[in-house]
Amino acid sequence: MDTEQPVICIRYRAAWPSLPRLPLDVSRTQLPSSIHDRQGQIFDRVERILQKNNISGPETEIELVVRRMNPTVLIKSPWKQDSKTRWAQTVEQIVDAMKKHFQSAIHRGLHVEMIAPQTYETVYIGVVEEDVPWDDIRAVAKRHLDSSDS
Repeated sequence: MDTEQPVICIRYRAAWPSLPRLPLDVSRTQLPSSIHDRQGQIFDRVERILQKNNISGPETEIELVVRRMNPTVLIKSPWKQDSKTRWAQTVEQIVDAMKKHFQSAIHRGLHVEMIAPQTYETVYIGVVEEDVPWDDIRAVAKRHLDSSDS
């Protein structure tokens, strides 16, 4: 396995060594024992890296799953203005930590993926109330569109 692959980062997602296609689905397949037996240590290491990069919080989840046949550290977190840069750096730091402390997990094909809810949560759009001025709606829509440019 080539462990020198660069981190791939696009809007709402960052991954290594490859970017799995959507939808976000996970297998019921068990993790390899070399990864399963060290889950707690892997979680702790990932959590520290997320905290160091100011990504950790109540809306951030860390899971160890099998995704697209690969054991994966899956991190779900809200996308923010600076996420593209911050997430790429964070995934790189996680990969470096896995290479250093969990070499057997890397050799078993461990992947790392960060993903924002925009890619897997359903968006519901309701009916616009008649008495809401369109200028207000336009301003809110523009603000949302402007904030998602990164």
